[in-house]
Amino acid sequence: MARRDLSGVVWISDHAVKRFRERFEPGHSLEEARYSLTARVSRGRWHSARPFWVTLGRGSGSDAPLENVGYLVAGEGADEIVLPLAPTAGKVEPLGAVTCLYPTPPEAT
Repeated sequence: MARRDLSGVVWISDHAVKRFRERFEPGHSLEEARYSLTARVSRGRWHSARPFWVTLGRGSGSDAPLENVGYLVAGEGADEIVLPLAPTAGKVEPLGAVTCLYPTPPEAT
């Protein structure tokens, strides 16, 4: 994805912003974290396959399995983040990022 501005292309959910804030900006407001996350993934790279460390389980019960059409990847190492992208329904943006994934830090295992 070569665009620097994701507006009109990718909808980033509140959940994705909260996940980003938990790991990288715990002291910031949701709006500040959204701004930082958007800026960060705007400099990211589009991948059709998920990074090796990303495991996505199938949903259970009424949850449908994730059907990702690509991944926005930004950063490196422990600072790497991944936004799985799926088609949206009822949004202006054609793609949606419903979560923000990141590697588990070694000290957390």
